[in-house]
Amino acid sequence: MVEPQFTEYAIKLSKTARDTRQSLSPEVWRILDTIEANLSEDPRQYANHIIPASIDGSSSIYIHPNPRLEISFQVDEEHKIIYFFHYSAPSFAIQKTIFVSYSHNDRAWLNKLRNFLTVLEQQGVIKFWDDSQIEPGVRWEDEIRKALDSSRAGLLLVSQEFLASKFITETELPKLLNNAVTAGKRIFWLQLSPSTVFDTHREITQFQSLLDDPKVSLQELETVNEAQLRKVLVEMSRRLSEAVA
Repeated sequence: MVEPQFTEYAIKLSKTARDTRQSLSPEVWRILDTIEANLSEDPRQYANHIIPASIDGSSSIYIHPNPRLEISFQVDEEHKIIYFFHYSAPSFAIQKTIFVSYSHNDRAWLNKLRNFLTVLEQQGVIKFWDDSQIEPGVRWEDEIRKALDSSRAGLLLVSQEFLASKFITETELPKLLNNAVTAGKRIFWLQLSPSTVFDTHREITQFQSLLDDPKVSLQELETVNEAQLRKVLVEMSRRLSEAVA
């Protein structure tokens, strides 16, 4: 089957669209730029996230799931124009962002932790940021630095691979530690697996561990007692929630 070819649509903004767009944060603007560019290539590509906004179906609302964005627009297929009427970000004003610093070798642990942390995000308590949220095609180092600057706290997932990462130890970690001193941002950490952190990186261990015994690793808990591990993860999420409240 031959894929249909689309001629790029022109984009026009109403005064309300310009005003509501301007009221959003620069971080949202970058996301809107991507959405608008994609819609101009194919207004139908977000079909699963578009609902009708008028009885005759001429106007629609695109709902972006994460972060929550709503965009009202109308497509003029004859003249290849998309008219944008209004923008809103009803749940984007979450300021309690926690930057998660981790080694890609520990992504399985990150995913496991997210099963517990995502509940806090759904309740609007905390927003967690890690590099898996970087949009394709953007400069990933720039996005990480922006996220470091805008975060309210840092969560370090420590392993030997974490300590051996040049980017983490030369970019992410110094920025997070400096923010803790100069801006009062909170730093939390936990040891995913046995490491030399207590011997080689005491600047990390001076901060609060999310484990009652910081020298015990999650990996060790997992091998001993799965039920205990889940209990620990629940307690961790509670501590994070209270710390940034």
